[in-house]
Formats: sequence, structure tokens, C-alpha cells
Amino acid sequence: MNPRENSIIRIGFLIFLTMIVTESSPGGAQSDPAARVIEGAKKEGTLVWYTALNLNDSEMLTNRFEQLFPFIKTETLRLSSFSLLSKIQTEARAGAFKADVIEIAGVLGHILKKDGLFAKYSSPESQYYPDSVKDPDGTWTSFFMNTHGLVSLLS
Repeated sequence: MNPRENSIIRIGFLIFLTMIVTESSPGGAQSDPAARVIEGAKKEGTLVWYTALNLNDSEMLTNRFEQLFPFIKTETLRLSSFSLLSKIQTEARAGAFKADVIEIAGVLGHILKKDGLFAKYSSPESQYYPDSVKDPDGTWTSFFMNTHGLVSLLS
């Protein structure tokens, strides 16, 4: 992955996590690193998001992101998890990786990490997440978790 791709992915993750965790507006008080990221994002103008989320959730997140950051147009590609994995791997092999932000099922994210497609980046917002939902190597932070319950009905 070249330095431009690393910086774009870092910008995307920082902005995306800022939106999800803090729901802060871009006009609010910002630390110097956040302000630099916002300025870089303004220059880029576009965020490419690859996701396996359902249509309602992906549209809700995209709409909220664009409300908070109206100077960034979001291009969302929504595919099934395995189709998304294949697309990402194919683009990376061809040297034409397009995504700034990736949302994909955890186990598939581990495959992408093993493929060397994730840059190390610890977003300042990740401090609000428990360690159990963060990669110890600092390459990802999960923003949602599926929980399952088992109910036993006794007669």
C-alpha cells in the first residue's frame, strides 16, 4: 500500500469514527491533528466507503456523515461480505485500491490484515472503545458488535 493510500485510509477512519463516536460537528473545537485531518479531507473532497452493512444502516451512516461533513461527498459501495473481500483483494493485487474506509465482518477483516492491507492507525476516538473491540496492533476498531443469546424454556 503506498503512502497516499495509507493517508487516505487514516483520514477516512478518523472522520468516520469521529462521526460515529462523538457525533461532533466539524465546526467544533478540534485538536491540531484533527484539524489537519479535516483540512486534508476538504482537499480530497470524496470519501470512498466499502461496506457490507444492510441498506438502511449504510444509508443512515452515510447521511449522518454528510450532514456533519458537507464538504465531503461519500461514495458508498455496498456488497455482501465475501464479495467485498474479493473486490478488496482484487483491487489490492492490481494496485488499484479505491476504498478509504472499509466496514467488513471481523473474520474477513483479519484476512485483509494478514494480506497486509491495513495500515496501523490509532484514532484518538478509539479511546472511547473497550480494548476488546480494538486490534492490539492498532489497525482497526470495531464500531458495532453482534450479540447472541440463548433462551431455555422450562416447562
